[in-house]
Amino acid sequence: MLLKDSLRIRPGDVLAFVGAGGKSSAIARLVIELQGSLPILVTTTTRLAHEQTSIANTHVFTQEPDWVEQLKARIDARESVLLTAEPGAEGKWTAPDENDLLTACELILRSEGVMLVEADGARRRSLKAPTEHEPAMPSFATQVVLVSAVDAVGSSLSDDVVHRPELAGPLMGLEAGDPITTGAVARLLSDPHGGLKGINAGITIRCLVNKIRTENQLNAGREIAASLISTEGIQSILLCNLQDENPVQEVHGRIAGVVLAAGGSTRFGRQKLLENWRGEALIRYAVRAALRSELDMMVVVVGAQRAKIEQSLSDMPVGIVVNEAWREGQAGSLRLGLGAVPERTEGVVFLLGDMPLVEPELINALIREHQLSLGPIVAPIVGGQRANPVLFDQVTFQALAGIQGDHGGRALYDRFPVRELPWRETAATDVDTLDDLRQLS
Repeated sequence: MLLKDSLRIRPGDVLAFVGAGGKSSAIARLVIELQGSLPILVTTTTRLAHEQTSIANTHVFTQEPDWVEQLKARIDARESVLLTAEPGAEGKWTAPDENDLLTACELILRSEGVMLVEADGARRRSLKAPTEHEPAMPSFATQVVLVSAVDAVGSSLSDDVVHRPELAGPLMGLEAGDPITTGAVARLLSDPHGGLKGINAGITIRCLVNKIRTENQLNAGREIAASLISTEGIQSILLCNLQDENPVQEVHGRIAGVVLAAGGSTRFGRQKLLENWRGEALIRYAVRAALRSELDMMVVVVGAQRAKIEQSLSDMPVGIVVNEAWREGQAGSLRLGLGAVPERTEGVVFLLGDMPLVEPELINALIREHQLSLGPIVAPIVGGQRANPVLFDQVTFQALAGIQGDHGGRALYDRFPVRELPWRETAATDVDTLDDLRQLS
């Protein structure tokens, strides 16, 4: 996957890059991917090495009297521009002052471009702990990219690998010379005095784990992602090798589950979800499959005979959402279920309560396909027909919320690309009539 897609970059975004192990490489990769599609402004709140001058098409210095006019002309030409002050200590380009950065930000946002800000230094180490004055976070950032490199895992905690190991060690639970584990990396990144230091509440944070070149490193990255996924404020974790043309190998984010169980079972003749099948109410099978999967949370939308359905699920750790207007069709249940999932959810799997054969393995396969592609819709396909359950990426949420009447997520199949996942007949087996239930038995 491309980095710009995995970071979900949109016109008007201001991305601040902090951490260690690939900030400059990430910015350079984004310039390559975004070049020609929109104006790009690259700058810093710290310092940039001279070799980074080539990161953009042109270089504008804020010491020049007409720098604003120069910058505007380059932006109007939809070029990539590096904006700095003049060289400072150690021959590095220094940061524009705060007022100049604000002026530049206003120009780039007015032109619906993107601003990429290096807001941290790490002396080319793979990990770092910020000191008192770090990071130099721009107040106008809309997204923070927290960078680290997986090649630190297995190395000893030392200055060769970690910038300021004396500060990082206590945050990681390590002493000098101890081997760095994936858990230690996750602790450093998720600590409010470590990777999350200085980031205002409400800003989107995406972690980028770089230098994944082997299967062992990919597995280490997955372990780091699994530890970070529950951290409040972190939206997603990108597993990357920024030297590759398609640098992002996987994206891990929170995926919620919504079981739709509000209908009145008109064709069945009575509430089918309460029918006893193999000793249990039918609804319990889909709910159990969701609970045994890798979904991060789940809710059940109930409506008709809701009290009895809630009672049948009373021993299961699920949230319950009530659709009072269940007679108006499935769209209302979609909206209510979507509204019940956490704000930072990357995707939602919608399950039908009348599919007792659905497997946790299918749900996990949908999640896995989404990690590899960030596909807007991921659906199983059985015998050439799309089936259920279906995963919807956050890019579809607004459209989902706009569906009306007795229509489900299929209404979006013509509006978004659908990634199809071949699966067994179990993904096409639902219960509409009493005969359907008897055939299952």
